[in-house]
Amino acid sequence: MKKTKFPIAAIAAAVIPLLFLNLCSCSKSAEDGGKKKLQAAVDPLVQLEKIKNSLESQSAPSAIGVAVSSDEMVARHMSTDEARAQLAKSIENLAGFAVYKSITRYNDEDKVYRVYTLVIPDPPSGHTHHAGCAHQH
Repeated sequence: MKKTKFPIAAIAAAVIPLLFLNLCSCSKSAEDGGKKKLQAAVDPLVQLEKIKNSLESQSAPSAIGVAVSSDEMVARHMSTDEARAQLAKSIENLAGFAVYKSITRYNDEDKVYRVYTLVIPDPPSGHTHHAGCAHQH
């Protein structure tokens, strides 16, 4: 796969407006007795693919990772690592990355977490996150 250089200004112009639109649209699973239930909503992969396509249409690179584990944090780290590795394959000199959106689903039958993570290159320095929306789930 050919690595591409993306000018920081182009990435910032495409990503920052989308960050503000999505920062507070955190997707949380319903709670039942302290356990997350698998929601029958739109497929998380489809949701993240739509965001990814929107970013790519504005020449902003991104990547999606998916992981499954009985431990939610393990699944979260694995999906982030997978997405970061895919992003690094397509970008020359990837200095860092940020989790743009993460969706977690718990399958009560199989007792596993499935985590979907969309990552983008680090926003330019000086970018501040919207108050109260430091993490997306």
